[in-house]
Amino acid sequence: MVKAELQTEIVRLPLADLPDDGPRLVVVEIAAGAAVATRYRRAWDTARPLPAGQPLVALVRSTPLSTPDRIHVIDASSDGQRFTINLDIRYYSGDLAANVVTIALVQVMLGSLVPGEHQAIANEATTDLFDLNSPDNTRPATAVAHALGFRVQ
Repeated sequence: MVKAELQTEIVRLPLADLPDDGPRLVVVEIAAGAAVATRYRRAWDTARPLPAGQPLVALVRSTPLSTPDRIHVIDASSDGQRFTINLDIRYYSGDLAANVVTIALVQVMLGSLVPGEHQAIANEATTDLFDLNSPDNTRPATAVAHALGFRVQ
């Protein structure tokens, strides 16, 4: 199978726009809502099969981010019925004069899928960012993976 690159979008939202303890990775139909946050809120039932032939998206929820924290999609690809999303998250560890805490939702366009079992995996590499002017001046990254199996029919 040939790997295909997937289109992504990152939306940062105020904490109040999302439930406190939502899942870190969900898959939902695009038609579930016009806004990314609406799609996320409607994607809680992971046991329900998703419709074949309807465009789907994967949504990855970050932990709370401060104003200078950075989140970047390294790559997002599909290989058959497996979707992989690799994220780089850098948490600023310096002093802040002002701060707005947000949650990022990373939306990955999966497209219309064939019936069957599928898997989405979100890999997060997180580091501490010491100097906003030198974003590569970080500690070694720690890695966390989130996996979700889902059925399309």
